[in-house]
Amino acid sequence: MAFFTSAALGTAGAASASSAAAGSAAAASSAAAASAAAGTAAAGSSALATAAQIAAAIGAAVSTIGAVNQGIGAKRLGKFQAGQLTQQAGQATAAAQRQTLGLAYQADLAKSKIRSIAGGNSTDPSVINIMGDVQGQGEYNALSSLYNGSERASSLDLAAQTADLTGNEAAKAGYIAGGVAAAKGATSLMNKYSPT
Repeated sequence: MAFFTSAALGTAGAASASSAAAGSAAAASSAAAASAAAGTAAAGSSALATAAQIAAAIGAAVSTIGAVNQGIGAKRLGKFQAGQLTQQAGQATAAAQRQTLGLAYQADLAKSKIRSIAGGNSTDPSVINIMGDVQGQGEYNALSSLYNGSERASSLDLAAQTADLTGNEAAKAGYIAGGVAAAKGATSLMNKYSPT
């Protein structure tokens, strides 16, 4: 019986040793699977970080382009408005000149009517005084019209210069804002993803 017991113990020991070896193999296999899973998770995390970097770079680029385009649009608008105002200034000057000619013509017509009404008495001092008054008022009206047109044109020219300057300054601001957006994006990327 001692032999049986020893043999049984030997068999049980062998079974126990083989069970322990199987357990070790299973543990090693499980550790390898866990290591592979960790590697896959790390690769997924790395891909996610790369995607985040790309998204951040795209966001910075879009902000930069948007700011620059806004400035360019403001400059174009300023140029357009300046052109319109300059055109209106030219039209105001031309209208004043036409009105001046019209007023001078009306004064000449009034003098002509006075002469025809006076008939042979056009050399009478009162008739000459009336004609002088009409002539003076006609010149005053014509010059006033020319002055008003010139003032309107000057005002429109100044507004055109202001619109042009405003557009140029907005373009500069757009370029600066674009540069700031690019610098902020680059700084943000460097802070997040630079090796420490």
